[in-house]
Amino acid sequence: MFVGLFIKFGEKENIEQLQKEGLLYCNPIEFFKNCKNKEQLDPNENATKILQGDKCEIILNGFKMSAENGLINTIISAPSKNSQQFTHLYCLFSRFSGDKIETDDERFFDEKLKEFGNTMLVIYNPIEFMKRLKLAIDKAYENKEFIYAESKRVEYVDFNSYHGQLEIFRKSNKYEHQSEWRLAILREDTQQPYKLYLGSLEDISAIMPISKCKNKITSNPDGSCTIEF
Repeated sequence: MFVGLFIKFGEKENIEQLQKEGLLYCNPIEFFKNCKNKEQLDPNENATKILQGDKCEIILNGFKMSAENGLINTIISAPSKNSQQFTHLYCLFSRFSGDKIETDDERFFDEKLKEFGNTMLVIYNPIEFMKRLKLAIDKAYENKEFIYAESKRVEYVDFNSYHGQLEIFRKSNKYEHQSEWRLAILREDTQQPYKLYLGSLEDISAIMPISKCKNKITSNPDGSCTIEF
């Protein structure tokens, strides 16, 4: 029975290090705002709010701006008491039982994700992975390597209609095919990558070249599904 899994896409050398050492290489937020890889690039990463022009107004020197007189949708990136500003991110593709998978050709993940690299690591025991992650985070806390850390799956919203708070775990639905789980970290050093080691993941994962991946999911008569990598 399919319960859940994580997948990391990347270059062979990096994926092998992830499996052998459990290295979570957390890039600074600015990396994702400016990187060349279009699957990683998000200029609105860590934005705090999106305002729809027809649901708000701005008063500037006594002049009231609204949708009727030219106010357009606005995305705000500024610290606020209701939104935690993180400094580093680590991302994995995630699928769990109950997820609605919409593909035109019965693929388990979107082919665009192959742009991340030539190799994939399938973490087929996400529960054990999360246990090891917690132990590593607790140790890092003790060593004062960062101020705060949080992990969960991303919620995707339509930026053309959504009005309200944004956060590191709420992104535009243009990225929905990435089905992300994220580890977000707040550190004093905002510029350098941060490395978190979980230890070997060899007993709960498998490596595969992207070129050999079948990437197929089929539904069975009994309601279960078959995933072929």
